[in-house]
Amino acid sequence: MAEGEKLIPINIEDEMPLFVKIESAGIYTLALKNTVNFPEDTPIYLKDNVNNTYYNLKAAPASL
Repeated sequence: MAEGEKLIPINIEDEMPLFVKIESAGIYTLALKNTVNFPEDTPIYLKDNVNNTYYNLKAAPASL
């Protein structure tokens, strides 16, 4: 982000779709390596639509 630019406020209700196609059964882990243009104190949740479960990816990786 360029100096002087402001981050757009993020509402907890905002959603960004993420689709993952898995070819074989098993446990897979999703994690954040780094984030850009997100405020440090803003959690980033992964929603498992099958189990209706949320994972805070800033706190820990999610194994599904």
